[in-house]
Amino acid sequence: MMVSDVIGAEVVMDNAEILLQVVGLSVEFGGVRAVNQVELTIRRGSLHGIIGPNGAGKSTLIDAITGFERPSSGSIQFLGREVRKLAPHLRARRGLTRTFQNLELYLELTVRENLDAAADASKRGTAEWYDHVVAMFGLESELSTKTRDLSHGRRRIVSLARALVTRPVLLILDEPAAGLDTHETEALAYSLRQIVADGVTVALVDHDMSLVMGECHVVTVLEFGSVLAEGPPSEIAANEAVRRVYLGGEE
Repeated sequence: MMVSDVIGAEVVMDNAEILLQVVGLSVEFGGVRAVNQVELTIRRGSLHGIIGPNGAGKSTLIDAITGFERPSSGSIQFLGREVRKLAPHLRARRGLTRTFQNLELYLELTVRENLDAAADASKRGTAEWYDHVVAMFGLESELSTKTRDLSHGRRRIVSLARALVTRPVLLILDEPAAGLDTHETEALAYSLRQIVADGVTVALVDHDMSLVMGECHVVTVLEFGSVLAEGPPSEIAANEAVRRVYLGGEE
């Protein structure tokens, strides 16, 4: 990706429609505030990175956004409507979908059966979209394979495809590059670009800094449950506070 492409994308993002608006979001566990007054805006057509050290509150934040944790305060608006009190499956039917670190696949079922279960539950996709997703990830020859017989990398691809066949408006990915080798990560990066090109906005939570900084238009950095910084990758990479707490202070 050329520098001019990145700058152009940043201008487009500033003017694009807001899909997700999180305001003053907090999540508490036994008096400990895991997410503290977080403000987050994700715009249509963006690839939005969310990073931070272990324990920064990334997973808790996306759990709250997608309905798997109950916030103690704050607002979550998706497509202009408050969704804070909606169950996860109802948010998903509106187009707010996610993946999980532990994949959540049915290992005794085939790849096709895993995809079918997600597609049937969402009621959003079409047969044409389903076939498009299968082709995008090269799953045609593995549709009849039981998921337990796939490599870790291919299971991650199936997890991503399963989320995508629901035809989300916003897809939140929780560490999709975890455990992938260099070749698999490069393939994931290509897939992310294609997903966004197909009209799906993506929020990427990951520790792979090359992936996040190389592919995202905007990056939000969390520390101790709060937003430490937000901006384009070039700005985040130059931020002294970010380098100190997350990038180790290296140039």
